[in-house]
Amino acid sequence: MTGGHFITGVIMGKKKIYGIKREIIFMAIALIIMGAVFVIFPAASAVTICYIIAAALCVWGITRLAGYFRTSRFNIFGSYGLVQGAVLIAGGIFIFIKPEFLAGFIVTIIGIIMLADGVLKIQYAVDLLRIKGQGWWIILLTAIIMAAAGIVVLFNPFASAVALMTFAGIFLIADGIADIVSLLYISRKINRLKKAMEEKADDIIDVDFVEK
Repeated sequence: MTGGHFITGVIMGKKKIYGIKREIIFMAIALIIMGAVFVIFPAASAVTICYIIAAALCVWGITRLAGYFRTSRFNIFGSYGLVQGAVLIAGGIFIFIKPEFLAGFIVTIIGIIMLADGVLKIQYAVDLLRIKGQGWWIILLTAIIMAAAGIVVLFNPFASAVALMTFAGIFLIADGIADIVSLLYISRKINRLKKAMEEKADDIIDVDFVEK
């Protein structure tokens, strides 16, 4: 591998990591806010919860679109940010317009959101593993726990809606906090890896220059 090719790989890997970090930060904040609402107001009406979910979907969609258009043209293939962002925004707008349409399925919606969050984090963990990022297993573990909690909510074994909302809220908050803690740990590891890769890139450039 030449020095130029190695540097290109380093830069693309760093951009991929930073993209993952941005999405995890947004998801963590959104999960903590939504979880806090569920815990503080567990008896809130289904329509109110629908509005909260709609707002979260719209913000999430805008974030995905922004991330897509900031993505380098070299990394754009295989990225589904455009479609994901459009679908999320469309779903949020629909819920804003007709919240009563989904109010009767609110438990199912919450469970799907939690399950989808877990599945999405599994992809993040795989992405980190593929680019040899450190701490991928931490995200994978929290993803599995979150997906399992989502399945529990979908089956709804609770005796009351208040208990269900409190359970979901606690897991959402815990997942958001775990994401932030994991991100801090991974960022520290990534900074060390980045420094080592840059030093290796400098060595390769020196070798290429000498050979030429």
